[in-house]
Amino acid sequence: MVAPQLGGGLFGGIIIQDAIDQLPELASSTERLVVLSDPTVGDSSSVLDVSRMAVMHGREGDATLVNGLSAPTIRAVAGSLEHWRVLNASPSRYYRLALDGHRLHVIGTAGGRLAGPEPVDELLLTPGERTEFLVTPTKAGSFPLRTRGYDRGLPGMGGGTMGGGGSMLNTDEQVLATVAVTGSAAAAAALPSDLAPSSDRDAGTAGSKRPIQLAMDMGGGGNGGMGGGNGGTGDGMGGGGGMMSFTINGASFDPAITNVSVRARDTEDRVITNTSSMDHPFHLHAWPFRVVDRTSGPPDVPGWKDTVNVPANNTVTIRVPFTDITGRTVYHCHILDHEDQGMMGAIQVR
Repeated sequence: MVAPQLGGGLFGGIIIQDAIDQLPELASSTERLVVLSDPTVGDSSSVLDVSRMAVMHGREGDATLVNGLSAPTIRAVAGSLEHWRVLNASPSRYYRLALDGHRLHVIGTAGGRLAGPEPVDELLLTPGERTEFLVTPTKAGSFPLRTRGYDRGLPGMGGGTMGGGGSMLNTDEQVLATVAVTGSAAAAAALPSDLAPSSDRDAGTAGSKRPIQLAMDMGGGGNGGMGGGNGGTGDGMGGGGGMMSFTINGASFDPAITNVSVRARDTEDRVITNTSSMDHPFHLHAWPFRVVDRTSGPPDVPGWKDTVNVPANNTVTIRVPFTDITGRTVYHCHILDHEDQGMMGAIQVR
């Protein structure tokens, strides 16, 4: 059971540096690791126990923290370059990040570098997702770092507010931290330009397409449904004593089954359809991918990813080159209660 472990604090950040970090612009920047989490606060292990309904929705805690602190102050100097690496370590919570008075210049996603800085006014981070961006403060002042409201829906109800841990799904804006800038500068700090060669940005041509359907159904199905175990979920959910099933292509996870087999060095398009009334972040271990199409929503930052949000009743197509690594691993929903309850599959690359 992953969700209670992550919700209880079992997470951290790993930074892998490369030659880009030694570019003159970045070598002199102020580098920060920013870990976002949302534990439920209490004085006993009972804070890890959540209701069956909270597991169905995906648990959200009652505190939203930055590096373990509530609403900290981040001190910066005007004219400097801020280099932030941000990790969403929450089991279920989405963050729509925005910094008042500033644009975020994305230079890396979970799967690697962008071609160059990509300016955005806000950035959506699903659970488990990582990003790397630059901030260029030019004037003194206090600037809130916000997460804007995001409604990821409710199972079978077409959206709503009731959520994990006995709390409400956070559809309201929150201030996560305040960036306090001192001094002044005539211009913003210089940004790096070329970050990745074209050969590192090419996902190639897909030789085949494979459908992936993410579903949540009342009344059971697949190889499993809501069970007991860590997190205090108890018996099943659903009308008439049935269970809520969390499935990929109609089946819940079975560790004895390999759901997908792929030949090494093949490139595939995965057409991921979410038939449920909740968003699901799709996560693939080991092989980064590119988003090549989606039925709705804003365009994705053009970089390599290992996690992509698939909105309710929508389809996202990703292109996956199965290079460099062979072996068996998993793909799953990164709302970790959903993964724990079966929304996961095993993949073998030979």
